[in-house]
Parts: sequence; C-alpha cells; structure tokens
Amino acid sequence: MKINSTEGKLKYLVIERIVLAILFFIASVMCMDQEGMGSIGHIIWTMISIIFIVGFLYNLKYFIYILLDFKDGPEVRCMEYLEMKTEELHPYGGLIGADEVYPEYADVNKWISGKIWFCTKQSTIENRLIYKIMNWIYRRVTTSFYIEPSIRRFFLNIMNLKKEACVYRGIFKGKIFREIYRTSWGAEVVYYRRSRLIKELRLCEDMTGERKVKVFYEKNKRYEFVGIKNLKNRRDYSILLQILMQVSEDKKVFVMIMDEDKVKGINKDTMVHYWKDSELKLCVMELPGLNKNTVNTDLFKNKEMYLTICTAESDLTWNKYTHDEDPFIWNIDEGKVCAYIHVSDKDGVEITGAPGLKEIETISERLKRESSV
Repeated sequence: MKINSTEGKLKYLVIERIVLAILFFIASVMCMDQEGMGSIGHIIWTMISIIFIVGFLYNLKYFIYILLDFKDGPEVRCMEYLEMKTEELHPYGGLIGADEVYPEYADVNKWISGKIWFCTKQSTIENRLIYKIMNWIYRRVTTSFYIEPSIRRFFLNIMNLKKEACVYRGIFKGKIFREIYRTSWGAEVVYYRRSRLIKELRLCEDMTGERKVKVFYEKNKRYEFVGIKNLKNRRDYSILLQILMQVSEDKKVFVMIMDEDKVKGINKDTMVHYWKDSELKLCVMELPGLNKNTVNTDLFKNKEMYLTICTAESDLTWNKYTHDEDPFIWNIDEGKVCAYIHVSDKDGVEITGAPGLKEIETISERLKRESSV
C-alpha cells in the first residue's frame, strides 16, 4: 500500500540544484578578478575560486544526473533504513528547509524535507573514496592515541554510513518519516538511481522480523574493541553475558545507569554500594562481579548504561568513581581499567577491552558465528 508520494514537491529539489549551480558559477567568476593582490592574497583567492568551481561542477553533474534519471524513469527496491535527518519545508514553499525536526516528532500533516540513509550495495564512487580516506586517518589516530568510546563511536557511525549506505532525498508529509523511524527497519523506495531522489516511499511488508546481528571488531596496541548492533535474541544476550562474566571474575564492577527508576537485570540485594541522583536521573552502583547472582540478560535492556570493570588491585575505588567529574578518564591503555561496556538502545552494545583481552575477540567470533546460523 502506498504511504506517501512527493505529489509534485520533487521539483523543489531539482530547482535547488539549478540555483546552487548558478550561485557557485557566479561566485567562481567573481573570484577570477585578482588584480592588485599580493602573492598571499592571490593564493587565497585561487583556493577559494577552486572551491567554487568544484561546487559548480558537482551541482552541474548532479543536475545532469537528474535529467538522465527522469529520462530513464524510477526504480523500486526495498532497502534497510539506517539514519534520517529531517527539516520542515519552508512555509512559503521555498527551496530550503526551516527548523530541523526529529523524525519521530515530525508533524504528520506538514511537508518535510528529508535525507534518509539506506543500506545499499550501490555505493557511489565518492562514498568509497571518502571511506578509504577516513578509514586510513582513523586507523592512524586510534593506533597512536587512546580515543574515548563516545568519540570513536561518532566517527565509526560516519564511516559506516559512507561504507554501507547512500543518502536519498525526498519531500513528504511527516507521517511517512515517523512511520519509518518508528519501525526502525526499512522501506520500499521508488527512486531515481543516479541522483537518488525519492519519488515515493512505502513501508515494505517483506522486511519484517529481526535485523541480522552486526558485529564490528577492532584491535590495536592500545585496546580491543567490539561493537554489537541489533541484539534481540535472548540466546545472543546469554552468549554475551557469559563471556563478560569471565572478564569480570575476581574484579571490581562499577555500573552507571542513566535512568534510576528503570533499572533492569540487576539484583539490588547483591550490591556493594548504591547511590542515585534523581535530579540527574541516574544511579551508580558497585557489584561483586558479573555472575548469576548479580545480573541476568535483562541487563542489556537498560536504556543507557556504562559498566567499568577493573582488577581488584586497581586504585579506582567507589569514592573516586562517584566523586570524579569524569570517572571514564581512567584510560584502558594505562592499566587502570580492564574493560568499558556501553549499552544503549540506540547504539547497541560497545565493549572496549584492555590490550590482549582475549574475551573481546571471543565475543566477536561467537556472535558472528551464531548470527550466520
């Protein structure tokens, strides 16, 4: 069943490219006049001119793609949804968006301009080139320096979008964006292949069930890292928890949960210490390890949670953990922390382990093997 179509709004995206191409062309011509400038000014204006020329050629190429696409007609395919960015269309029907809105809160009756990243094998040449450059920089930086999980996760998300996805653009009523975001699964897309403009969007009935578990593993001199997404099966949770129990054996475990009213999977009777802050909406606790008496697989269903595992000899104490402004500065590569574990309903489970922690690689191997069955 068709959920939404552009209903003539696609022309705004076409006109937008024409206007951008004209503006970049005018700007590049204006930058050609470099009389009376010194050598430094000449170099600066030359660089600016090159930027405008590249912008003009890119938008001209895009416009040519649009013409070829309209000649060949659209294609239809079910694709897996990865990410979305939406803006309200200008109230006067302009070419630019107004305020950015979260897709889950978009007004169902308003026109919304959206960029949707779908997982696709038709990755562009630009995407492949950008990914290779970013991956080279990322590996050099992470090998030379310790990178906090939140920062690394940010760059990994960008890199994965370049590696696994292409961005598609369209203008629809807010209802379709809310539906796709709510299902967090995918859509049947009627789109133009070269320009990746979306003509129609439908919820894809064939794309039902659970997503395949995705496992990302990384190892260097400073840490071992495994990122896990789409964990839904209790068997997978059980595998993960069993290995983490091995990691935490005879070690101190500190837990921070970002919603103190909805703590899941932890036996509060076994806590060594407990503290909560209702104003910040978080709670902190120390557990005598991760074992069958202290936790169960519901542990991974907390909305957002951080676990810090360190050896019994570590100088990270309960007092320091609760009073330091940022207890996560205890760098893994300094031997103060055995492992960081971040659990999020948005980002999945991410585990950063100390160098040589074999269990981290075991998690990656077992989950990949189980998910392929």
